[in-house]
Amino acid sequence: MGNGKKSPYMYGAILLGTLILPEYFGFYVKSFLVGKEANPFHHFDYEQVLHLNYFQFKSMIFSEKIIKPHLQIHSI
Repeated sequence: MGNGKKSPYMYGAILLGTLILPEYFGFYVKSFLVGKEANPFHHFDYEQVLHLNYFQFKSMIFSEKIIKPHLQIHSI
């Protein structure tokens, strides 16, 4: 949703996730905002980017200001 792609499956996941795990609602909103700031990536030819490592690919999608505070791995 944050990256502009919308589908019935996405809306179902949002609804189900909010109903089953309401304590994660803040996390969902934060993730949505990160997605809004991300560069689009649905148009990539993934065969061409398979040779890139994860960090190179991530830097193509997210700017440093997004990666640093929001995309760090947190234990839940």
